[in-house]
Amino acid sequence: MIPADETLRSLLRTHIDDHDLIANLGSFGRRMHFMKAFVHYEVFKLVEDLPGDVWGQKNLGGILFRQGRFAEAVAPLEKAVQLAPKDGHAWLVLGETLLALNEIGRARGGLQKARTLTKGQLQDKAVALLDQTLDALFTRDADGLRPEVVDGLVWALRVLAGMGDSKARQQLVLRAALLGQSGIDLLAPEPVHSLDGYDGGPLTGFQVGCLIHAGVQGLSPGTKTGLDWEAEYGRALERSKAD
Repeated sequence: MIPADETLRSLLRTHIDDHDLIANLGSFGRRMHFMKAFVHYEVFKLVEDLPGDVWGQKNLGGILFRQGRFAEAVAPLEKAVQLAPKDGHAWLVLGETLLALNEIGRARGGLQKARTLTKGQLQDKAVALLDQTLDALFTRDADGLRPEVVDGLVWALRVLAGMGDSKARQQLVLRAALLGQSGIDLLAPEPVHSLDGYDGGPLTGFQVGCLIHAGVQGLSPGTKTGLDWEAEYGRALERSKAD
């Protein structure tokens, strides 16, 4: 074993609780081309020894993400947000990792959490990544609109209009919004979501999203829902009025 590599190992063993030192050693290891040994042995060892350490789980996930090992990064990042559900940075890295894996629905859930829990540059990054997920979800037509979204919003408007009672409509929108806050997969085809007040059976994540956007816009026009569907909503309104 080369002396520098052994020095890294010795320092890590004797200063396992010194997170700043470990981070600095990681940076040194990258510069000195010892990153593979550092990640493969010492960081995994740190996480094994301290599975409840949020710092270790989050940083291991971040290191794996930067190496392009996205699938491997998911587990420690999910553990990090489980241990610290208000750690916006951990949610951000998890969302970006899932986006790299093209798991758009799950990525949106993580990024929405990050947008809520972060500020400044981290929040700006979460918003930018959320915009990327929307572009990945649906293709646009010649007018720049997403036809599937327009159709979904037309359906939602019809559901809400058919309820008649404004209080019941408001309660349904509130329940849908609360469900959305807990995380929904807009791409999952399975209708697995139930809403009190809706008698049409289980809903897909996309249908819940359409109810949220159409309902919130109906109650408070212009309010941001986290779904960049304003243009599609305008077209859906036109179609609904023409019906």
